[in-house]
Amino acid sequence: MYKVQGERWQNGTAIYYILRVGEFGWPGVNRFIYEHATLVVAATYATVFFQIAFSFLLLKRSLRPFAVAGGILLHLGIGLFMSGLVTFSATMIALELVIMGDGHYKRLADRVRKALGSRKDLAATVLAEPVKSS
Repeated sequence: MYKVQGERWQNGTAIYYILRVGEFGWPGVNRFIYEHATLVVAATYATVFFQIAFSFLLLKRSLRPFAVAGGILLHLGIGLFMSGLVTFSATMIALELVIMGDGHYKRLADRVRKALGSRKDLAATVLAEPVKSS
């Protein structure tokens, strides 16, 4: 990956320079981030780590949802903190959602239905119990 060879990505300052580009960012929000060195270094290394791990996560079908979730978070961050790149972020998120197969989405839908169903059962149980007055 070419990005890893860049000096700014290696020393952890790439996100600092990206957030300083005035055409894309939010002056107040981006400033808060780039003034905190630890946050900048962590975000820079996390970006590189994820982009390297992404390809390997895709190789195992059971890890694909983690790759997609990480990619969505990465591109939501780009869309949020680099407001001029919203279309790019939306396109990348849409493409990342295509990576997962129908089986992943069916299992996710089943889990959501099950979670919502158990909440409805809990709410029905709580509401059905008579209130004891003291």
